[in-house]
Amino acid sequence: MKPPTPHRRSQVGKAPCPPRPAASDTARSGFPPRQRPRLIEIIRNPSRRIEEARKNGWLGEVQGLQVSLTKAKEQLVALDRSLERTCSAGQSRPTDLRYAGDHKAAVMLLSGLSAVIFYGGSRMTAGAHVSGLLLGLFCTHVVLRRLPPVSRRQPRWWEMHPDLGSLWTAAGVVSGLQVTGFALRINREIEVSGKGDITWLPPADILNLLSIAVTMLGVFIAPVLDIGSATVPVKAFGLSVLLLAGYPFALAGHYDMFNPRTHRSWTYCPRQERIALSVIGVSAVVYIALAILR
Repeated sequence: MKPPTPHRRSQVGKAPCPPRPAASDTARSGFPPRQRPRLIEIIRNPSRRIEEARKNGWLGEVQGLQVSLTKAKEQLVALDRSLERTCSAGQSRPTDLRYAGDHKAAVMLLSGLSAVIFYGGSRMTAGAHVSGLLLGLFCTHVVLRRLPPVSRRQPRWWEMHPDLGSLWTAAGVVSGLQVTGFALRINREIEVSGKGDITWLPPADILNLLSIAVTMLGVFIAPVLDIGSATVPVKAFGLSVLLLAGYPFALAGHYDMFNPRTHRSWTYCPRQERIALSVIGVSAVVYIALAILR
């Protein structure tokens, strides 16, 4: 029988070292499999992290995690300070990251409406038109729900500068509805030409096309090509909405609907339509003058 092996001088008065785990146990995560739940508990409880690390020999690993957590905490503090400065400046505080991709909604909306409008060509059914209108209303509802919350201090109307993504979303919805309405007018003129009558493009429809052109040039193309100041898309969108607001009145004047005691004149530009277009033109000139002065 062999005599007991004497302890080394370095091990006198010390507890024997626990056996090291096999290499296969620590190959994947760096910790023994039985200690992984304990490690998760240590990470969740920062007050016991260093103490447990010293006992189990995980000081290097936990220190690395602590450095990562410290960096993340510093980034959160910096972000919170920037948000506080934004709120103190009177702007709304973003609470969701969904606003970053709002411009994609406008592109998807225009693509969907174009597919609905041109489905079937000139023989488009009424159901397809209704589907396009319902799609536009649904997207409008979605856009209104995605708007950021309003801050305590309400900014003045001349201080409001919405971000380009939200502006593109709203412009895409409005343009989609305009294209849908213009497609209805084209289908009606096609039906008239099938009966042997002449076809024309009334001034009311030209007003609608002018509104679409202002939206595409001022809201979409100008910021992409970096033309003008940062307020050009906002002002162009306001002018487009103003022209669109006058379109129903001009169209009603084209059919002589404002005076129920008179019959339709069947002229290219009736008197009622000219009056409506004059009011819209004066309003547009006043708006452009105010936009330039502001």
